[in-house]
Amino acid sequence: MGVMACSRQNCENIMCVRLFRGSRYICEDCWTELQSVKATWPKELPPNEIAQRVEEFLDTEVGTYVAPVNVDEEIDRLMRM
Repeated sequence: MGVMACSRQNCENIMCVRLFRGSRYICEDCWTELQSVKATWPKELPPNEIAQRVEEFLDTEVGTYVAPVNVDEEIDRLMRM
């Protein structure tokens, strides 16, 4: 059995089971992060755009995604600091 290293930049996870387009593996940690990213996408997209967005995600470095926040709530939080 070979090592299926995650295809995401700087991800050190191996033995990944999810395979994207037959050539790029994604680990559970990156899969979870992709689910957070996906939640910000429109609910309907053309299939080629979905594939492109997943490719773009895989080309990012681990930990670079920051979930969007409510602007008003963040400003209020920053003002309390």
